[in-house]
Amino acid sequence: MKRIYGGYAKNPIYVFVIYLIMAVILSSTLLSANAEIIVDQSQLFSGLVLAHFYQGNLAQSFMQNADNIAGAGTGIKLNGSLGTNDSITISLYNALPNAGGKLIISGTTNKVTIMGFAEVFWTPTAIIPNTTYFLVFTSTNKDLGIKGIMVNLYKWGYAYANAGFKPFQDFDYTFKTFADDKLSEIEVKIDIKPGSESNNINLKSKGVIPVAILTTKIAMGEPVDFDATTVDVDNVVFGPAKAKEVHKKAHFEDVDNDGDLDIVLHFDLQDTGIKADDTEACLTGKTTDSKNIKGCDVIVTVPSKGKPAPAKQPSITPQGKLSVFWGKLKSEI
Repeated sequence: MKRIYGGYAKNPIYVFVIYLIMAVILSSTLLSANAEIIVDQSQLFSGLVLAHFYQGNLAQSFMQNADNIAGAGTGIKLNGSLGTNDSITISLYNALPNAGGKLIISGTTNKVTIMGFAEVFWTPTAIIPNTTYFLVFTSTNKDLGIKGIMVNLYKWGYAYANAGFKPFQDFDYTFKTFADDKLSEIEVKIDIKPGSESNNINLKSKGVIPVAILTTKIAMGEPVDFDATTVDVDNVVFGPAKAKEVHKKAHFEDVDNDGDLDIVLHFDLQDTGIKADDTEACLTGKTTDSKNIKGCDVIVTVPSKGKPAPAKQPSITPQGKLSVFWGKLKSEI
């Protein structure tokens, strides 16, 4: 049987330590110049040439956390440098090509980074999170090799090579995938100063501003299903200056009286960065499973030279009556 790898490690423990050191070094290159593009999945251990392009049918399966993919990369072993006409293509499939897989998107590069990665970026493309996809690697230079490891440290996929995309379930290529962090942002519903219709903000106040993050359901006419109790309070900031929650914990209550638990957070007004004539304030953060959230609400700064902010919009109650909620105060229309 044709081997997928290019050689044996004489001392596995020694090689593992070398892999670990290389992974630490590579981790410093994870973020791209664009702060919105992040590394979503990665297997950074390398050293061995796991396969050469002349073998054909080289692929790596993986599962993306984000709901989009913005590119991918793989570790390349060069014999010198890429030639003028050499290129490496990374293609994304929803299944292996020989199993009816559909090409979703692909990218080609003729460069290898100083850390030995061939990276391609494309317009962020929607995919289904936590679903198996496949990166297929091809090159015009068949003598180039792809790095990898003879241990399946990446538990959400493995390497393929040779005729028929033969699976090697104990091996992984060196690879990473990218995602647009902003594209995955969930728009949540917030209520600044629950119980206040106009949300007046006295800029001279030395107190705190309560901000509720509401649990919402599509079945109730909301645009998204969201459980406010999954918010990671430590990662929430509010206002232009990104103020943190003063109590370092959430307060649970049913703010809008719809039978679901919401959370209320408190922020020091003087830390928020809200300025005179601001008509909106926003909150950003993450959930406990690392999903990005953002919500905004209207405000009126006092004193203000601008026009009053628009009133909060009414919503439909579970009973079908049109109601407006201000915290625990409900007025039927």
